Amino acid sequence: MQRRTYLQSSTAAMGGLLIAGCLDDDETANGDEANGEAGNGDEENGEDQEDSRDDATIAAEHIDDADRNLEQAISTFEDELDAVDSIEDGHFDISLIQSYIDDGESDLDEAAEYASQDQRDEIDARRDLITFLREFVAVFESVDAGVEDIETADSYIDAERFSDAIDRTDSAHSHFQDASSSAEAAQDAYADVDRDVLESLSDINPNELQSAIDEMQTIVDSMVPLADGFASLISGLELFLDGLEHFEREEWHSSYERIEDSEDEFSDAVTAFRDGEEIAPGDIRDDFTEFTCAAENFETAAGHWAAAARAAEDGDWDRADEESQLGNEALESDCEIGI
Repeated sequence: MQRRTYLQSSTAAMGGLLIAGCLDDDETANGDEANGEAGNGDEENGEDQEDSRDDATIAAEHIDDADRNLEQAISTFEDELDAVDSIEDGHFDISLIQSYIDDGESDLDEAAEYASQDQRDEIDARRDLITFLREFVAVFESVDAGVEDIETADSYIDAERFSDAIDRTDSAHSHFQDASSSAEAAQDAYADVDRDVLESLSDINPNELQSAIDEMQTIVDSMVPLADGFASLISGLELFLDGLEHFEREEWHSSYERIEDSEDEFSDAVTAFRDGEEIAPGDIRDDFTEFTCAAENFETAAGHWAAAARAAEDGDWDRADEESQLGNEALESDCEIGI
């Protein structure tokens, strides 16, 4: 499971919606020209230049400034998404995106001091858009952090640091919950966005954007059971290996107790992965399929090894040998986990 794959799947939900930019290029260009002229005047006359203009003109210039900052936020967002395709071990950094959004919001605050009623409606529409963008962008940061936690947990498993691995899966669960909450908040915020205003400011089809938001919600919702299943898988693996050590020492009772407990954990993992598999799209579903397969194999293997320990406790060595062989066969089946 690569962080890049998960972010690519997340960004795929957006299609080409952001490619054209959220704000109309002609409007922004006009704003640049107007603002450039205003800038020259400010340098020449200082505050007197602003005093010589009417309030509506001043408000319009601040709204233009806000538009440019929002366009920069979206452009930077696109750059981060593009980096997902080329950087294997990077992080989705929203700090610069947030900075542009903050600047845009400050511009709107300035505009509000001079705005007419019609301009206040324009300002409110942009504030609704900002609220949506903040939540939508936050989804990607949380997904990135959660997948990184899962990858780190996998490295801890290799080192048999099971407690650390579980801590990281707990952290992943928290990040995925945050992503889900942000996606829900983005849904709610988008409901408040004026569709007519959105179309006047962009080439985005409001219905297509709604579909992208809906798909994003599905993606992040599937990641919560991913973390749950992975935690159960790790707990099961720790118990299973401990049980096998007791088996090697011919401590049959302790062996089957731990292995049976691991079987329960593996069963919980299967349930969680299947839950995610039912709703996960695209390449993410492939990961769930592999995890489900592996958890099922561990569950089957644990059942056979527990039976082997019980048979050995009863002195039934033939059955103990048969069950242990079946357990090994289950572990050797063809499941490739692309962690």
